[in-house]
Amino acid sequence: MRGAVYREPKQPLTIEEFHIPRPKVNEILIKTKACGVCHSDLHVMKGEIPFSSPCVNGHEITGEVVEHGPLTDDKIIQRFPIGSRVVGAFIMPCGTCSYCAKGHDDLCEDFFAYNRAKGTLYDGETRLFLRHDDSPVYMYSMGGMAEYCVTPAHGLAPLPESLPYTYGAMAHAAEIRPGDSIAVIGIGGVGSRCLQIARTFGASDLIAVDVQDDKLEKAKTLGATSWLEPRLSLKEPIAIKKFNCLSSPKTEMVFPQLPSRDQETASLVIMLQQLQRRRHKEISSLLIIW
Repeated sequence: MRGAVYREPKQPLTIEEFHIPRPKVNEILIKTKACGVCHSDLHVMKGEIPFSSPCVNGHEITGEVVEHGPLTDDKIIQRFPIGSRVVGAFIMPCGTCSYCAKGHDDLCEDFFAYNRAKGTLYDGETRLFLRHDDSPVYMYSMGGMAEYCVTPAHGLAPLPESLPYTYGAMAHAAEIRPGDSIAVIGIGGVGSRCLQIARTFGASDLIAVDVQDDKLEKAKTLGATSWLEPRLSLKEPIAIKKFNCLSSPKTEMVFPQLPSRDQETASLVIMLQQLQRRRHKEISSLLIIW
């Protein structure tokens, strides 16, 4: 199979030949159908996030089940039969650590101890080996920028036949309903998609929040019905009107797409905290993507 290999910062990825990876117990081999490019992939490729190299990036995958590892649990095989469609998780939960047992998959101990720290799966070994010399290549999550990838079964979910492989799952996570009011904080790549998806699923009021005027202008073309630059003084009438709109009880969901922990991001967080205090309750649906 072929895969895109990262070797050093700020250099092009190289397309190289691999052995088809072999899944182990409770792991599944996936034929990759689509793989998104997350900004965390770019951080690795720019050298901004330390990670073992050479490696294959890519964790936003959909694909088809090809093979189960030896001795895989029957319940896993029944849930993910050969030929079924699946979507992968960025953080691949092991399903057995103390955090996974409590439902906190995003804090999975094995994921951070093995995959993020060592570039391997949870037995301490990679599943990727180059074809010409059998040398190992590390895995950023499942290493989805390849024709095949291996992931723990707990890091997968079924993808219905009615949905294309490139479909995003925001509608399921946020339970958007026709007529909802949605606020999207940060109109970057992810935030702009949130606006489009919310509009598609019938949201009537779409509030765009960003500190960059050009992104707010883009939001208007994507269906935003109102917009707010949070650095505006709240003494200004227009800012008060827009902030009241954002903090209205009618605003059902807020999606902060926060790019980094910088001063501009801090201003968005402060505004979000003010919003929560003004409403005297927790926001009903909160999705934070760093």
